[in-house]
Amino acid sequence: MSQTSSLVNEIYIIIKSNLFKVAFALFIFIVLIQGTGTAIADENKSEVIEAKIAKGYSDKFCNALGMGMSKESALKLTILENSKASFNPSLWLELTFSGEKNIAQVNDESMVKEVANNVYMDCGYPIGIKNEEDIEEFARILYEQLNSL
Repeated sequence: MSQTSSLVNEIYIIIKSNLFKVAFALFIFIVLIQGTGTAIADENKSEVIEAKIAKGYSDKFCNALGMGMSKESALKLTILENSKASFNPSLWLELTFSGEKNIAQVNDESMVKEVANNVYMDCGYPIGIKNEEDIEEFARILYEQLNSL
């Protein structure tokens, strides 16, 4: 019986020591991958932030329209509600880790075009946004409104 118990103890020790090595190797692997992925992530980070900001604008605009506001009033409310990044819940994690540094780097013209496309897809038809020309006109109006406030 003691031989079996001794053998079980040895097997347990071998498994336990190898498990530690595997866990440690996995930890090192994750750290290394995260370090090399940072450059790739930085390139896409501004696009992701831009998409989140654009979604915040378009969602608020379409919601305001849904509550019966005019297109002009909905646009003004949307701009006021998005005047601070802290009003956009999808940006809270970004604000926590990097402050407004990455958010400030977002290209306004590109973001406005994305907002216009989102509005077209989500609620554009009822307000007359039916084609590329209408999307561009909405983007122009939004851009002017953003820069006037």
